[in-house]
Amino acid sequence: MRVRSLVFTAAALAVVGGCVPSLHPFYTAETTVFQEALLGSWTNPDDNETWTFTSENDGEYAVTFTDSEGLSGAFEVHLLKLGEDLYLDFFPAPPEMESNEFYLGHLLAIHTLARIELSDSGLAVAGMNPEWMEEFLDQHPEALAAERLDQSLVLTAPTSELQRFVTEFKDSGEMFISDADWLVRAK
Repeated sequence: MRVRSLVFTAAALAVVGGCVPSLHPFYTAETTVFQEALLGSWTNPDDNETWTFTSENDGEYAVTFTDSEGLSGAFEVHLLKLGEDLYLDFFPAPPEMESNEFYLGHLLAIHTLARIELSDSGLAVAGMNPEWMEEFLDQHPEALAAERLDQSLVLTAPTSELQRFVTEFKDSGEMFISDADWLVRAK
């Protein structure tokens, strides 16, 4: 479970339909909310994946994502509300690996965002669409601070700008993957 934890983090983010990494969180204390309805295990019956939400300190969730091969990744997750919409901010939990602090200091954890819809029948999770984000920011570079690293887009804007951007453009094109993962309560 050592270095593989980092791989699981990337794999889990890809599961929610995409990954647009951000150096800064999408949530603040003012936008963070907590809903007990998220607690427990959720499964994607089509892909045999499980998401387990437990309660942590100050309205934070601990989420373990287990893929169809039984490999797991752990996240610190905040539920936030912007306007009437709910989102999950994913941040990888510290990896369980034997290494020195010098090496660990070179690992950069990032935040990602997924839009959710929670109902009695299930949980829809739609990750940010990296293709849409790249195309949009290529056409409107002033809209949000970002950098390209190894052909990947990394958002560098502060939290307030991230929230403004999401609120302003959430319904423009396909900021979030249109084919959301549909999760149901695990039995």
